[in-house]
Amino acid sequence: MNLTATIIVNSASPNYNDYSGFTQPYLKQSGVPLRTVDRSAQRLREQDLDTPLIVLAHRNLTADGQSAWSEEEGRLLRQAQADGVGVVSFDDCDSPIAPLFQIHSPEPAPRTTLRFTNKPHYITLNHALGEPLNLQNEVLPEAALQVAGLEAIAGAEALLYADDIPYLFVKSEGSARSVQWAGMEWMQPHVRGPVWGLDDLFYRSLIWAARKPFVVRSMPRFFTLRVDDCVGDHGCYQNQVFEWVDIANRYGIKPWLGFFHETISEPAVIRMVELVAEGNATAQFHGVNLFGTYYANGDSSEEGIGQTIEQWFERHGGSFPLSSYFIPHAYDLSAEALRILPELGVKFVGMPYPANTGGGAKNRFNPWLQAGPFRTGLEGVDGTPWTGSTYARPLYYADWYETSVEGAPELFNVVSEVRDVNGYEWFNYVADSSQYSDVAGAIRRGTLILRRCHDSLVLGNLFTHEDSWRGKFIANIAPEHWEQMIAGIVSNMASEPVRYTTMDEAAEYVLALHQSAIGKVELTGGVLDLQLEGTSSCSTELTVYEESLGVIRSSTYSIDPFVTDITMSFKLEGANDMQGWEETLYTGQFPICTGQADHPMSLGTRFIALAAGAIVKARLYVPEGDEGLHLVRVWGVREGRDLIPPVEWVIPIGMTGWQELDLTAPVHLTVGQEVIVAITTRLDGEGPYRYAETPEGFSIPIVGDALLASAGAGLYAVDSNELPALVRENGSYFRDIVFQVGNDQQLIALKNDRKELAMPGWIPST
Repeated sequence: MNLTATIIVNSASPNYNDYSGFTQPYLKQSGVPLRTVDRSAQRLREQDLDTPLIVLAHRNLTADGQSAWSEEEGRLLRQAQADGVGVVSFDDCDSPIAPLFQIHSPEPAPRTTLRFTNKPHYITLNHALGEPLNLQNEVLPEAALQVAGLEAIAGAEALLYADDIPYLFVKSEGSARSVQWAGMEWMQPHVRGPVWGLDDLFYRSLIWAARKPFVVRSMPRFFTLRVDDCVGDHGCYQNQVFEWVDIANRYGIKPWLGFFHETISEPAVIRMVELVAEGNATAQFHGVNLFGTYYANGDSSEEGIGQTIEQWFERHGGSFPLSSYFIPHAYDLSAEALRILPELGVKFVGMPYPANTGGGAKNRFNPWLQAGPFRTGLEGVDGTPWTGSTYARPLYYADWYETSVEGAPELFNVVSEVRDVNGYEWFNYVADSSQYSDVAGAIRRGTLILRRCHDSLVLGNLFTHEDSWRGKFIANIAPEHWEQMIAGIVSNMASEPVRYTTMDEAAEYVLALHQSAIGKVELTGGVLDLQLEGTSSCSTELTVYEESLGVIRSSTYSIDPFVTDITMSFKLEGANDMQGWEETLYTGQFPICTGQADHPMSLGTRFIALAAGAIVKARLYVPEGDEGLHLVRVWGVREGRDLIPPVEWVIPIGMTGWQELDLTAPVHLTVGQEVIVAITTRLDGEGPYRYAETPEGFSIPIVGDALLASAGAGLYAVDSNELPALVRENGSYFRDIVFQVGNDQQLIALKNDRKELAMPGWIPST
């Protein structure tokens, strides 16, 4: 079985640039192995449709009738769908594959607000149900989608609306799945663009539609921390040099330190060198006045810059291994400085501007760098958001750093900045100092930034500054607050597998993906044979998606480094067997503090079952002092009542951390059923009454294979007799369940068990 996707284009079409400029970069970023069929040169053949997925990659694939679909092509496409091949379509012009919408008003009109469906669906799970997204903002005040009046055909449903007009459609028919977009303007920078909250819909639509198994080789969920303007011993860290790095290290984070060579002290240099030698950080010159045209060295020649660096090393005891990753202050990089970077061990840069243009130091209208994956040949301006903006355009680069500078070295450019969450970086230059003690706010912003990177399949990076002559940023954050901020973000990220690494190692991985690809994939008897093309200097991951009982799950396999085209084989591990699978909402998350009240409270978690199954256990994270009598309730939101009688749970003294309670009767849930699991604090004894907590622990949803807890799913009630319904700072209170996914026979058995075990007069849910 061939597992390579088929991408259908027509290079003679006037709409072909929509593919080369937009869908093609997204497809490359997705890591899907693919082959392209250009209808201007050839017709579809039967072997082209031996595939798990067909992508109609742009509009007007007939090139205004020059390449009309033949009857044989139509027959092959329809047969492929009947055989379970998935389709994702951006074409609405006379395709043999029937569109998922019909037009009731052909005149396009501007639509300025996107709205997500209020029903959970695999493609939209990363977004809140019914969430609105306003396209117009201070960056794009006139952004709008031009959409005609559309409605879904029978059997199709809309997942995304442009104002009140359906925009993204899906349909399941037999074993085949189809996705259709009403347009692709959202990919364009004058409307929205990449890394701005919609990319995951593209990537997840490929996975949902494709016949399983389906393989990709894309970006893992990296957690890197980039810190510019480092001096090590300012502000709160005057007596504990780089203590904030030590704290980050405790949670697996290894920061990149861009240091100010003029102002970093000797003790700070000594500690920085130790951190580098221990493998707990990487460090590189950053400025201030050294590498730029505006932030220039006193002698801005190559020799002058080199001499300044050499003299700095002499003053501080000699050289040490510098980071292979480099960013100059304000992205200001002169031609002379560019040429000496290899002498500093630099292989990678993070540059959103061309060299020798002043970068962000020049003016707000310095044009951005035209480079891949998303800005090749595109003109535009990012502005300089550190001048006071609280909202700016996000960006991502992963491409060779092309420049007109004579004698420039070969460097790979990789940088990701999610600037629309807080204006530029994790903290904000113009905000007052209260942001440095606002633990919940810092957790929320950091979590949103990293989750956006992961959803967009770009390098996961949290970016901030340590200090500057302005007296801002990490240097002003007390160590105890910094630890809570870091712990909260790490806890939130633990709902999915995350890789903690240095910027150097992550950049090497991005380069490996850029220089190599899967050429072809074949599945024979449970064995995957991969043809890998190009070169990869580090190990990379292959992700295999499989499906069982309506649940899509993934497993990963390690691909060893390779320096030439090679074939590798992997035996699938049968990850598609969901029968008897147990899942919890909380996986690696942990509380960062203990809340307390002078009276018992009720706290809970609201969630949705994405598959049929049964709740078989209640789970609770018990802090010290919360042992004793608790009351457990399982409340059906739709039913408006308890699904089983409330259960008393006595937790013995000393039993802290995660504890589990077997329910006497499994609680059968159907697909889409919404439930609140509520567990009180200790009810007996005197106060204070304690509970585990992470502020902003639900700033993002927990998206499991069979369970979904949306943002804001953590609930509380002041009165322990009430059902929790209030939300405070998107808090997470570590109330959980064990959910067992079952097939029809299992569910019938579970339902019968419940009837036998139910209390007299108790009506089990159906």
